[in-house]
Amino acid sequence: MSTVRELAELIVDIQVADWDIVNVVTGTPGVGKSVFNFWLTYEIYSVARERGIANIYFNPIRDLWFSRDEVNDWLDDAEQFSTGAADEGVGMFYARDYHEPEQKALLKKMDRMREEKNFVFSILIPNFFSVDSHIRNGRVSFWIHLDERKGTGKGGYAHGTVYQKDENNFAKDPWNLTLNSRLFRQKRLDKSPNYVGEIFFEDLPADWKEVYKLVKKDKRLLAELDEWAEAKKLGRAS
Repeated sequence: MSTVRELAELIVDIQVADWDIVNVVTGTPGVGKSVFNFWLTYEIYSVARERGIANIYFNPIRDLWFSRDEVNDWLDDAEQFSTGAADEGVGMFYARDYHEPEQKALLKKMDRMREEKNFVFSILIPNFFSVDSHIRNGRVSFWIHLDERKGTGKGGYAHGTVYQKDENNFAKDPWNLTLNSRLFRQKRLDKSPNYVGEIFFEDLPADWKEVYKLVKKDKRLLAELDEWAEAKKLGRAS
């Protein structure tokens, strides 16, 4: 595997086999998580249309979420074989917030709907281990870690590695952390039972990037206003 298109084809194969897919995309801020997700969503929808599976086009206003309310509405309203992403997953599926009622309700809803709509559901977050453990160990199909970005605009590209959960029923840790830490130090991660392949992708075209930035700015502002209002309400209650 070396292209986003190849990963998209694999994901659509899984959808057609009557599964849903949960991805986690990680990497330091600015490395290209949002750009990667934009390309992945675009390519998944393209493959699905070409195969006659679904006639859906990527709409960042609909398919990128910045609040739990958006996730909940999308789960209710999206068509079968839809693809969406929590662009800033720390605000929605953070491990430290495992006790919050809204997060618990969303996780249960995702579990109930897994065989119903064959969704692709991505979470973008800097650290893989900041994701709620119920999702990380029980629901994630692919972990894409981005580790390098070279430039921006035309000629800019980024690199990452794709991992999948170990399906060994006897493994206590489906991500083989001890083994993979050792393989990383030895520069032998391609020998990991979780390793799928490397992936390269280009920066977004300028007009696409501008649209994305506007959507992200507006949605982030609304989410932050809601979070602040809730924090003040809880502060007064205590």
